[in-house]
Order: sequence, then C-alpha cells, then structure tokens
Amino acid sequence: MLNLNERIERRRQKLSQLAKKGQPLSLYIKLKDEEDFFNGFDTTHLEKRSLSPELESYLLDCLEERHEKGQVTINFSLAKSFPYSEEQVKQALIHHFTRTAEKHLHAHSKEKTKWSIDLIGGFLFLIICLLCSHFFHVNSHIYPFMKVLSQSTGIIGWLVIWEPSSYFLYRRREDFKEAFAHVRLAAANIVSIREE
Repeated sequence: MLNLNERIERRRQKLSQLAKKGQPLSLYIKLKDEEDFFNGFDTTHLEKRSLSPELESYLLDCLEERHEKGQVTINFSLAKSFPYSEEQVKQALIHHFTRTAEKHLHAHSKEKTKWSIDLIGGFLFLIICLLCSHFFHVNSHIYPFMKVLSQSTGIIGWLVIWEPSSYFLYRRREDFKEAFAHVRLAAANIVSIREE
C-alpha cells in the first residue's frame, strides 16, 4: 500500500507531464506566520489543509500576468518565527495544488462531455429543422404561409447549436486555462529557505 505522500507524488508526476515546455518562471514569497500560508478556518490535518485564499490567489494571478510558460519554481523565504519546516511547506503546497488541479481537470472534463452531448443533439435537431425548412420551401407555392415556416425552422435549428458551439469556440479555452494554472502549480519546484 502506498502512503499518502507516495500517492500524491505519483499524481503530481502525471500532472507535471501536462505542463508545457517554455521559459521557466520563478516566484518569490516571504512567509512570516501561519496565517500567511494556511487558511485560518481550516483545522484539518496538515497534509490536507488548504492554503490561504490570498496566497493561492496571488500565485494564480502571477501565472496569469507573467509570460513565462515553462516550469514554475516557488521560492519561499521563511521567517524565524514561522512555525513549520521547509519540508512541511513543500508538502502542504504540493498536496493542495494536486487536489485543486485534479478537481479543475475533472470539472473541465465533465463540462466538455456535457457540451459535446448538447452539440451532437443540436446538430441532429438542426438536420431535422433543415429538412422541415426544405419541405416548407418546396410547398410554399401551394401554401404561402409555408415560406415563413421555412425561414423560421432554419433559424431555430441554428439557434439551438449556438450555445454549445460558443463553448467550444470561446469558453472551453478559458476553462482549461484556469485548470492548467493549477496543474503548473501542482508540478512546481518548491524551494524554502529559513531566514537566519
């Protein structure tokens, strides 16, 4: 049986394979006390404790603002009074972002599946609408009102596939960008130095 650290490390290695090659990115952060690092409302075991929302937000903002897309290295400077060791800081950060990366990737996969099903259903509905539109158009010389029905059914068919199509054209990229930021942080190199 693998212990928690070994399982996390295996999951982290899988996530690191998703990271793009490119110019490395180094971030520098100073930690003075526990509140700088951990979420004050989280009292779970150290390995499962979530990071401070401010720290997580800062790291994600740095990834979004900087142009370097390669390996991330996070350099922590720990104050003398900081209550946790360098190894504990490293493990806590790895565990946190491995969990959040997997959570975001799972949510992204579910969203993609949902919109894929909607898109396939939309195309089938569009085909039916176009066939009806053609039928109405062919018979419009007999019944003039069918000309209106011909145009309407075609428009309705195209409208049905607009939302799932817009997801794949626009929103999917943004969703994956957010998930990939967590993947990069899960695969980051962590360097912690205690101040003298």
